[in-house]
Amino acid sequence: MKSIVGALLLGLVSLAAAENKPVNVVVDFATRKYAIPAGILGAQLGWVPNGFYRDSGALDRLRRAGFASMRLDAFLQKVFATETPDWSLIDPVLAALARAQIQPLIMVGYTPPSLEPRPNPCAAGVAAYHAWPRDLKRWSELATALVAHFDRAFPGLVRDYEIWNEPDQQAGMCLPVAAQTSRLKSYLRMFALAAGPMRAQAGLDHVKIRVGGPAISRPQPAAAWVRALRRTAGGPDFISYHQYLATVSDIRAGLDWDGPDPSHSLRARTLDVQYGMAAGFRRVQRAARSVPVYLDDLNASDAYQADCCRNHPVYAPLWNALAVQELLNSAHPDTMGVPDRIMYFAAQDWFVPDRPNTAWFCLMGSLNSRMDCDYADGKSDPYPQFYAYELMAGEDYLALSRGGYLAGSAHADNSAIHVAAWSGDRGRAVLLTNSGRPAHQLVLTVRDSSNFPETATRYLLQAGHPGIQAETLAFPPSRGKRTLTISMPGYSVVGLLLRSR
Repeated sequence: MKSIVGALLLGLVSLAAAENKPVNVVVDFATRKYAIPAGILGAQLGWVPNGFYRDSGALDRLRRAGFASMRLDAFLQKVFATETPDWSLIDPVLAALARAQIQPLIMVGYTPPSLEPRPNPCAAGVAAYHAWPRDLKRWSELATALVAHFDRAFPGLVRDYEIWNEPDQQAGMCLPVAAQTSRLKSYLRMFALAAGPMRAQAGLDHVKIRVGGPAISRPQPAAAWVRALRRTAGGPDFISYHQYLATVSDIRAGLDWDGPDPSHSLRARTLDVQYGMAAGFRRVQRAARSVPVYLDDLNASDAYQADCCRNHPVYAPLWNALAVQELLNSAHPDTMGVPDRIMYFAAQDWFVPDRPNTAWFCLMGSLNSRMDCDYADGKSDPYPQFYAYELMAGEDYLALSRGGYLAGSAHADNSAIHVAAWSGDRGRAVLLTNSGRPAHQLVLTVRDSSNFPETATRYLLQAGHPGIQAETLAFPPSRGKRTLTISMPGYSVVGLLLRSR
């Protein structure tokens, strides 16, 4: 009995010692391995009829936080509901984005009533306009008319067009049962018929556009879908995909942040070497080869139900920082770079609450006790996840969206501490996430820092302190490097900005 108690005490002492042991973090800016494109960060606009796009103050704050682009539905099914197109349904949205200096990414879908098949193959609960158009040539003519109108009404504003949304699943693109086996071929026909005329129309308008897809719902089918699309005549100008790490069934099974069961842990899923964020991007990029990759729908779960982390004051900043770190660090060592777009779902996706206990998606909304992104009162208060992006990409912080270069290497010797680093025109940035509960002392060594001043700005994001805290730290030089000791609370995100002289 004494030996068991002694062993337990020894274990507790060892654990405490391990927790008190400083974590070594080494960042090497000596090499510029991969470029980070300017405007890398964006979001899905969300449910347009709720009027969020009219909130100029909210859009301006999103832009200053680094959200350079917004993905939105072209409303093809509504604009062309009759023979005379109704541009009033989409033009005010584009006008608002133009005023906010946010670049639109137009998802060209879905099917107007006149082109819906009879009978409609969409299941109950799926919008009828998700159905495969019965006349593809006519559908491509409408897509081309869309380009012509935008070029005239908003010269040079719209550069990116994406063909359809999640065609790899029946709810995304409803096909008759007999056509299910030819789903990929059906999409390739649609893309080939639409992309060429859309580009030709833009050329006549003296506008250079990019047409891409396939906006698959998850990265797993990338090998088949992306390679086939890449071989299509004309080919895509960008490859797009979506990634959500959990579903309704996962939430019901007890999804948490960092519990003992990795299958229920969002943190473990994010880091998973086969199905996590970095693994998903690598899978898509290997298939895309040199074609730019857009991850243009991203969130913790895809369910309109409360999950452990999506809007949580503690876990939302952690997850979003960790997801971006994984996507950036996936460029080491076997890929050709980072994603060209990382787009959060969504800026504000609330609509008429006809379902009780619904948890919506947002970066801004009403900060109620439910933290459900309700927008019934039109309030646009930042949610916890907003601050993670503002810290990483905002023009007043680490400025990721201004572009730059990844550090040659960045790593920590503790699995709970995650690090990504880049250099840009504001200076050199180090992003640290402590995904665990214990606090740590970090010994940060930065190489190739001879041209840095002797101070650094430290930004802290943690629960209980709304917004981002900033302070100046001494950063004394040593031989060929600089070393700084940082206290990092549990469940926190820290950004360091080292300005060049």
